[in-house]
Amino acid sequence: IYLATDYETGIDVALKVEHHPKATSRSAIQYEQKIYSHLPAKSEGIPQFFSGGSLGGWEYIGVELLGPSVATLLAESGRSSLELHSVCCLGMQLIDRLALLHDHGILHRDIKPENCVIGLTPGTEQTIYLTNFGCGKYIRHPLRFMNDGDLQMGFFTYILPPFVTTSYTYRDDLEALALTLIHLIKPYGLPWARRGMLRQEDRLGQQLLSTAKANTAMEGLCSNIPTIFKDFLLYCRSMKVNEYPDYQQWRDRLSELVVEKGYEAASPFYWPP
Repeated sequence: IYLATDYETGIDVALKVEHHPKATSRSAIQYEQKIYSHLPAKSEGIPQFFSGGSLGGWEYIGVELLGPSVATLLAESGRSSLELHSVCCLGMQLIDRLALLHDHGILHRDIKPENCVIGLTPGTEQTIYLTNFGCGKYIRHPLRFMNDGDLQMGFFTYILPPFVTTSYTYRDDLEALALTLIHLIKPYGLPWARRGMLRQEDRLGQQLLSTAKANTAMEGLCSNIPTIFKDFLLYCRSMKVNEYPDYQQWRDRLSELVVEKGYEAASPFYWPP
């Protein structure tokens, strides 16, 4: 990703480029550009799309320049976790982002702290943007999920590897969000995430990761954190393949927890806490 300037407007943008000489397959940047084409312009918490195309075997896309990711903020803070207020506000905003995507038939398929970033321009510093749609998928017929061989997904720390699931659906985006929130509020994060991210092609690593997830008891995973996070994860795992999530229920419950702890019900992301 490079810093670039739009010569017509003078606006600085984030320029993503990828070398992709094969015309027979679609690049991650082409996936991302397609996703933007199905979203309303200037959607809250979604980077603004400026332009995209190809040149000499290179694919490029220019989008809104944003600030650091939540993962970067946590790493630079020296803390082992985020505090409750920040995690709840993050969760409320990301539920809104997923509701927007899903309402337009889009699966993100790569929810993780690295893809949750704060705004850079005045007035957006407390807004969480959901970025990186290179693994996204547009579902032409919502609630019809089939294994069509499209296994372009992100890292498997927060999602199930393709040999475990045959259909990635809205519930999987929501479960990835639930695990992301647990990772951020739990000191030192998810137990299976402490050795770093696994590459897509690391099949043995994927199998070990899947086993580690299956062997992690829910009580241990969600110990010493508010029960809402366990309830949210259990809700995601109980959903049927074609079930549409109840976003408002979980947004309301996070808001109620914030008020219960003595904070305002609004959901701007507070950093530093």
